[in-house]
Amino acid sequence: MNLRKWSGNHPSLLENLNKDQIAPKNNFNFKNDETQKTLGIEWNPENDSFHFRWTLEEGPITKLTKRKLLSEISKLYDPLGWLSPVTVSAKLLFQSLWISKIGWDEQVPEDAYQEWAKLRSEIYVIKHFKLMRWMGNCQQRIELLGFCDASEKAFACVLYSRVQDEDGRYEISLLAARTRVAPKAQKTTLPRLELSGALLLTKLIEKAQEALTNYTLSVTAWYDSQVVLAWIKGDTSKWETFQSATDI
Repeated sequence: MNLRKWSGNHPSLLENLNKDQIAPKNNFNFKNDETQKTLGIEWNPENDSFHFRWTLEEGPITKLTKRKLLSEISKLYDPLGWLSPVTVSAKLLFQSLWISKIGWDEQVPEDAYQEWAKLRSEIYVIKHFKLMRWMGNCQQRIELLGFCDASEKAFACVLYSRVQDEDGRYEISLLAARTRVAPKAQKTTLPRLELSGALLLTKLIEKAQEALTNYTLSVTAWYDSQVVLAWIKGDTSKWETFQSATDI
C-alpha cells in the first residue's frame, strides 16, 4: 500500500518524502464526512494545535423535535471531553425531554427550544478555542492532576498535565474530561453521585496512564467530598452494596 498525504508538525519529518506523498498545508480534520454536517476536531500541523469547527446551518431552527435535537447533539464530536461544559448541557436538555415523554416528532416545549437555541448560538465561539498537542518529551516528568465533582444533575471529572520546562516554568494543559448525567430512574443521593465521579476520574486516569507509558508520571487526584474520601479509605466490609461495588 502506497501511503500518501503525510503530515507533520516539523518540516524535517517530511523532507525525505516525495511531494505527491505530502498532504496539502491545511488543517487535518479527524471527522471529515461530506454527507453530514458535523462538529469536527482539526489539527493544524504548522503550530501543532487542535481546533474545533461547527458546521451546522446558522440561524434559528424552524422546528425542533426530539429527533432533531438528538441528531444535532450526536454531531458534537468530542472524544476527549474538551467541550464537556457544552455537551453535558445538551445531555441534560435531552434528558428533560425524555422524562417528559414527548413523541420523537413532536415539537419540543418553548422553554426547551429557547434553551437549545441559546446553547446552539454559543457553540459557534468554539472556533476560537485552541489546544496545543505537545505536552512534553519522554525525558520530562509529567504530573497528572485530576479533579472530580458532582451535583444533583450530573457528575464529571477532568484531567490536566503539568510539565516543568528547562527554565523552571510550568506548562499546564487540558488532557481529557468525562461527564455523566445523573440517573432519574431511581433516587440517588449526592454522596453516591460524588462517589461515581471519583470512579469516573479513576478510570480516566487509568486510560491516560495506558496512553502515556513512555513518560515518567506522577498522579494526584482531588475529590471535593469528605464522605467519598472516608468511603475510599474505609473498611469495605462495612459498606453498602453500591459503595462496595465501586472499586477505586
